[in-house]
Amino acid sequence: MSNFDRKSYDQEYYKNNRERIIEKNRKYYAENRDDILKKSRDAYKLNPEKFKAIQKRSWNKNKQDPLWMNEYRRKRREYKRQRVMSLIKQLGGKCMRCGYSVYPVILQFHHKTLVKRQTNEYPHFTRGEILFKDVSLKDYELLCPNCHCEKHLELGEEVEEVVTG
Repeated sequence: MSNFDRKSYDQEYYKNNRERIIEKNRKYYAENRDDILKKSRDAYKLNPEKFKAIQKRSWNKNKQDPLWMNEYRRKRREYKRQRVMSLIKQLGGKCMRCGYSVYPVILQFHHKTLVKRQTNEYPHFTRGEILFKDVSLKDYELLCPNCHCEKHLELGEEVEEVVTG
């Protein structure tokens, strides 16, 4: 009987065929993406604590690497830019009061129903809430900074709160 070491054979095989294996895996994922994501969501629902622990370990390991963190921050900024522009387009791409549309990126999201945050640290809403949560766009108005400030002054808020918010 021969001494066959499966682990070293697999390592050598992968090293020699790495590009082909990666391409094969990409093709498989592209063809079966929906099924893979559904299975992943179902597994998460069955045991969320396990998945959160894995994510936390991975995050703690990766955040030590400055190159990884720079890439993470770059991707997050890019996601935010794309999400903001997508939401601005969905809300019409111009100020709902005065029609300003020269630089759509400066338009701001105004909550139609104002709710103060519980903490004094952030007494205003940030773009984060609309960026990272599935929210109903009917609860927001798209306003230019001037109209947004005027709106808050009409609602009786102090100028300092509006300027920082």
